[in-house]
Amino acid sequence: VGKPLLDIVLVGDHIDVVPTLEACANELKHKGFSNITRILGAKVPLLKMTLKTTSDGGGLEVDLCVNNRLGLRNSRLLLTYCTKDR
Repeated sequence: VGKPLLDIVLVGDHIDVVPTLEACANELKHKGFSNITRILGAKVPLLKMTLKTTSDGGGLEVDLCVNNRLGLRNSRLLLTYCTKDR
């Protein structure tokens, strides 16, 4: 069983994706995140990191990307499927 995963999408107008992710990576390493991996050459550039959540080293895997509107739309679609399946 894998660790819990959280996908975060920053959305905004006129955002330079790679510099924004670089700035986030530099700040997040001081905010409790570790194992920050920059995947900046991908079709959808992102950061992968771990947020330590327990004293025994357990954590939450976090993926952070910028303006991935397709991913947001797909998440909303999955939510719709889940709510209609009840």
